[in-house]
Amino acid sequence: SKTSEEIKNSFNEILSITSEQERLELEAQSLAFSFLAEIDKAMNEQKMSKKALANQMGTSASYITQLFRGDRLPNFTNLAKMKDALGLEFDIELKDKNNIEDKSFDFPEIKPKGWYYYKFETDYKTPQAEYGDVQYDETQAA
Repeated sequence: SKTSEEIKNSFNEILSITSEQERLELEAQSLAFSFLAEIDKAMNEQKMSKKALANQMGTSASYITQLFRGDRLPNFTNLAKMKDALGLEFDIELKDKNNIEDKSFDFPEIKPKGWYYYKFETDYKTPQAEYGDVQYDETQAA
């Protein structure tokens, strides 16, 4: 029979795994939403409907709606189809959590449109929202 300490340790192990999995799922959703926010912004600028985007991607409007609602996460193939449909490029920029300096990686240009990833940050200590040229810092709003 297990002691209460062993049971407590087993329970804590299960909780830590769940919380780590949840953290990773939240980060994956946040990354997907960052991509989709830029896709949505480009769609609005080009006055493209979700149905038109779906047609150009060869998928259903229902699937696109599920992506934008957060019911499903986009895969890289679908992101590539979206960028092609909208004439976008993605540029990847990473930040080291332990280093203030940005780490940027230049990838070879993929013609005709290339690949461009918009900046994604997971700094949960300083809540900020960024959209277009407008920045909002929640720590200063009061």
